[in-house]
Amino acid sequence: MGELLKFRKSRRKVVDRGVEAEVVPIRRLSASLTADQLYERGYLLEEAGEIEGEGGAIDAYTSALALEPMHADASVNLGRILHNAGKIEAALSYYITAIAVRPGDALAVFNYGVALEDLGRTDDARAFYQRAVDLNPEEADAHYNLGRLLQRQGNEEAAARHMMAWRKLSPG
Repeated sequence: MGELLKFRKSRRKVVDRGVEAEVVPIRRLSASLTADQLYERGYLLEEAGEIEGEGGAIDAYTSALALEPMHADASVNLGRILHNAGKIEAALSYYITAIAVRPGDALAVFNYGVALEDLGRTDDARAFYQRAVDLNPEEADAHYNLGRLLQRQGNEEAAARHMMAWRKLSPG
């Protein structure tokens, strides 16, 4: 089973800080917020554990995507939430949207690989883990998952290289 599904963390300043005081239904806010602001709100809600229901992270990410259907960050995070909820096929479509928008996004590529592995498509997953490593050689988790699959498939030499890279890149 795929491991270590990744979360798209915000690199921008949080625009909508009101989320800490009160959860306001997204539908009331979406007319006045941009897709990026809705994404930021979703991120904060997710960090606070407010995932489902009206005004939750899913609602915020969905609203961001309604305004900007190709919003890569919202696609990655919504895909991951759905994936964690066992809705892997639905998650794949969000990951592929992020990859289409940003083909060099190692996180989206990695998460797509995890979803493929969870569906039993290990050859496809291996290819996406390799692509994530190629895009970002510092991505320890992609090395780990790739190494695991290679070992399971009997390619001990390549598996050892990726596990060594994982150990080198992993903190602690």
